[in-house]
Amino acid sequence: RLMEQRNQIINKLIHLQPVVYYRFKKSGEVLESVGQGLSKLGLKPNQIVGQNIYELYAKYPEVINSHRKVLTSLFESYNTAIEVGTGPFIYYDTKLTYDPVLGEGAGLAFDISEQKEILNQLKESEARFRKFFEYSPFGVAIRDLKTGKFVAVNDKMVKMTGYSRSEIIGTYREGMTAWEDTK
Repeated sequence: RLMEQRNQIINKLIHLQPVVYYRFKKSGEVLESVGQGLSKLGLKPNQIVGQNIYELYAKYPEVINSHRKVLTSLFESYNTAIEVGTGPFIYYDTKLTYDPVLGEGAGLAFDISEQKEILNQLKESEARFRKFFEYSPFGVAIRDLKTGKFVAVNDKMVKMTGYSRSEIIGTYREGMTAWEDTK
């Protein structure tokens, strides 16, 4: 009875989360698939029960390899991007486990698309800043806010000051920035 109550609580939690929980046989046959994350894939709970994971995700080698690998390692983790129709990719971080006694495995797939998008935006922003920093027609320096020491300078700053980059980085040199010169 206690085990049944625990399973009910766990099932409620899974159904309330934007994840996909699924169970599968060693052969790849899906035994169960639930969770709010299914809707992003255009699926309903248990819609793919009876289908084979190895066939469903044949064009995603990381999915196939991880499911095969978990059969011998008991735990596996992978990241993948699943294309849904002609829409955008959905990125998943999936955790797998396998119980050889039961002959069943289980997976929990977390949608990490939003984190991937934020990471991509951050990388693009860093690339734009790097271009500005490196190719600016002005001398640009970055200083540590606490110590005031230089942590980076562009080529124009090196030319303007006459110091080498290694002579500037890690030092505090008064009067080397425009805002200091106007004090």
